[in-house]
Amino acid sequence: MAFPDLLAATGVLLPSFLLLLLLTDLYFRYGELDALGAVFAGITPAIAAVITSVAWRMGKKNLTGTAQRLLALASAAILL
Repeated sequence: MAFPDLLAATGVLLPSFLLLLLLTDLYFRYGELDALGAVFAGITPAIAAVITSVAWRMGKKNLTGTAQRLLALASAAILL
């Protein structure tokens, strides 16, 4: 892997990793506080909505045939 590739991968992955570390630290330090529990309870549906929205848009764009749609539906049913 060349240096520019490594730099690009680091630029994409590092911010999410640092945010995950920060949220984990906050949860372990202050997880028993009711206010922080409410924050995490509010973040969870928002994250689920973003993931669902992106998956829906990707599916509409990339699943062109009936066989692909049925395979995607079967895969989702297995995961759930």
